[in-house]
Amino acid sequence: MNKFLDKAKSLGSFLVIFLILQYLFSKLALNIYLSNLLAGIASSIIFDWIAPKLGIEKHHADQVKER
Repeated sequence: MNKFLDKAKSLGSFLVIFLILQYLFSKLALNIYLSNLLAGIASSIIFDWIAPKLGIEKHHADQVKER
């Protein structure tokens, strides 16, 4: 049960960081294209750098894409 709570906490913090970065990048963007570009950069930062540090594995689609 404790291991489950730890995973839930790390997933919750991961989602909060993701949503905050997405919101900030969308507010800083001047138009839709730049907003999408910055949101993509934020997603890349989160999934490639922050998620592994929290112990969250890559999505199955990413694993298939790498093969």
